[in-house]
Amino acid sequence: MAWGDEFLTTPMINSMNKALIFIPGIKGTKLYDANTINNEVLWEDVRFNFDDISRTELTFQHNERFYEEDYNTIVKPLQIEPLAYREFWKKLNPVYKNKFIFPYDWRLPNKENGRRLKLFMDELVEKSKASDRVATITHFDFVTHSMGNMPLRYYIQAHGMDRIDKIVFTVPPFLGAADAISAMAVGQGFFFKRDEIRKLARSLPALFELLPTYSHYAIDASDGSPIDLWNKDNWQKNLVTQGNDPEKNRSIEKFIVNLNTAKSELENLSKWMDHITEEQKAKMMVLVKTDVKTLTDIVIEKHPADGNPDNYFDFQKSLQYNEGGDGVVPCASSCHYFEDIPTYDFRNRPWLDDFKHPFFLKDNRVQRIINSYLSTSQNASGYENKVFGRSVHRVTALKNHQVSEDGITHIVTEI
Repeated sequence: MAWGDEFLTTPMINSMNKALIFIPGIKGTKLYDANTINNEVLWEDVRFNFDDISRTELTFQHNERFYEEDYNTIVKPLQIEPLAYREFWKKLNPVYKNKFIFPYDWRLPNKENGRRLKLFMDELVEKSKASDRVATITHFDFVTHSMGNMPLRYYIQAHGMDRIDKIVFTVPPFLGAADAISAMAVGQGFFFKRDEIRKLARSLPALFELLPTYSHYAIDASDGSPIDLWNKDNWQKNLVTQGNDPEKNRSIEKFIVNLNTAKSELENLSKWMDHITEEQKAKMMVLVKTDVKTLTDIVIEKHPADGNPDNYFDFQKSLQYNEGGDGVVPCASSCHYFEDIPTYDFRNRPWLDDFKHPFFLKDNRVQRIINSYLSTSQNASGYENKVFGRSVHRVTALKNHQVSEDGITHIVTEI
């Protein structure tokens, strides 16, 4: 018996009729100003090399659309970031030859990019019908990185899996990340990394959709009890209190509107699997990394005695847990669906260069597994630990336990 024959398999769709779509994560696509002669790039590179970020700030939603606050700027997505994805893209080699990148404006709500993903798929199908050099495309495989999972899940919720065969979610923040709170509060973290980013961050609906929803992502410094940051009144007071500055007041108003909208949208998106069959779940795979120091929760001091504002976010006492995740996304978030979707955990290898969240797809183990899975008729549940070696394991359980630091008790989740 060949390896995997004992596991569930389904008839393989003719590879000539398949195409692959790769969806990058937040900041994974460069943004340029289409209203310039030379298509000036406004945002590029996960190393935060960008210019004049204020031109990428968004307005309030108007007639179901967002626009740039700068009237003379028209931002469009460009190519994906080569630093994070070039190697992966070159080595992405499933059994079929048709592969495409879905570059999108990652500032926008993920539901909107889910709509644009459908249009992109429709266009690829129609293009295949028009061409005499390719068979008609009937099905798509997907690989997503980080936030790229969300446009795809919105698509599935709206349109089902009829046109989708296989999916590989890599380091997905299914339940968000505390790192997004840091970006909102002080402009620091992987998602963003400049002090002046805070104002911009408040205008980006997608970033609000990355705020965490897992248990104990924010805790009271006095007793470790959970705090709900989806309630604006629990945010650090100076961040949400309006004053005499109209520009700051407008920024705070955007924060409140985006916070409330994201809460509603995420509650809706949590039902995305309601109509997915067990056979369809078995065609999905999640690849995660969980043994990197990761910001797991935010410690909040409700009424500081030293003059700091109420609900003070104490990032020095917030937990950076060694076994907590991939450096950005905690395993409580990335492994959330392990009981429904086969989930595989990549551990660091001694003496080798292992990659954290933004560069996860540079890991040669990840590249091999994706290519292998997309080129076989086996489902994701047919992969065994022995195939990957000792550094990759199927996630079979999550456990919560207490970690005490600086007199504060944190509740953390690990494999």
